[in-house]
Amino acid sequence: MVRTKASSKVFLFIVGALLVSSCASPRNNTPSINKITTPSISHNNQIVTASPSDGSTPITTSLTLSRLPGLNDPVELVFNAETVFEAPGTVIEITLPEDAELAEGHLTWTGNLLPDHPVTIRATIRFTTLGNKEIKGAALCATENGDVWGEASYIYFHILEEGSFEGYTTPDARISTETGSE
Repeated sequence: MVRTKASSKVFLFIVGALLVSSCASPRNNTPSINKITTPSISHNNQIVTASPSDGSTPITTSLTLSRLPGLNDPVELVFNAETVFEAPGTVIEITLPEDAELAEGHLTWTGNLLPDHPVTIRATIRFTTLGNKEIKGAALCATENGDVWGEASYIYFHILEEGSFEGYTTPDARISTETGSE
């Protein structure tokens, strides 16, 4: 086998990338049993923002609530999408839980998403039941060969009679450090 400088550089790049990726810590979405946690209930105007997208696609998104909502409490929802490459025929959609009502605004947009021209859609929503809530905002672009690329942002929260908090754990649930069970 004949090796050229270019093939050696490619080989070293691939080996380096594999070594770096093997050092990355895996994501673990299971609850930690090393500490006692209690989410704080919000009674104020705390803005809630989804984690920023990781940049693995040319489209990036953000999803924001004006505050954690209470029962039947109208809140503003803002979804933003932008791209570094032209994304013709992009479909933007906000998906709400079944118990959410759209008071005003829009939950969808379709068009050509262009670099340096972010698209923002706004809506006022309210929730009619207590419990766990998930809001998803997605911007997807289909290619001519049928592939789809894009990004999504999520907000998770829980509504109680006396307030609301981010995440799904109830304030009464505590994880014991001694037994590892609830």
